[in-house]
Amino acid sequence: GREALCRASAGAKAIEFRQAMEENLPPLEADPDLMSQVLINLLRNAAEAARAHAGSPLVSLSFARTRSGRTQIEVEDNGAGVPEALRQDIFLPFFTTKPKGTGVGLSLARQVVLAHRGAISVGEGAAGGALFRILI
Repeated sequence: GREALCRASAGAKAIEFRQAMEENLPPLEADPDLMSQVLINLLRNAAEAARAHAGSPLVSLSFARTRSGRTQIEVEDNGAGVPEALRQDIFLPFFTTKPKGTGVGLSLARQVVLAHRGAISVGEGAAGGALFRILI
């Protein structure tokens, strides 16, 4: 699935893509197809946001292990970020801030993550853009 993720993000124009993975991570206890879809969706959103906002768009994907032994996946961009007032709403079905958006992507991502007894949240990244964090 990682090759597909890289291809999905490499097709974007002039976006710097960084990936960080902690060593010796246990295999992800998750449906690989569904989780790939979730991550591709988040990366695509991140790329769009970064491209619309930043002179040198940057998207990063990282995998790490939490102290409790879960896997933490983060997708961060240097786009405009998600206003605090909308951070709860963006995961609702059919809620969108995009002119052509369907509002299905993040809602589906949340359903997939919850089905794996995980959690997904959005906050502000170091570069001021959106930081999506998934705990599985």
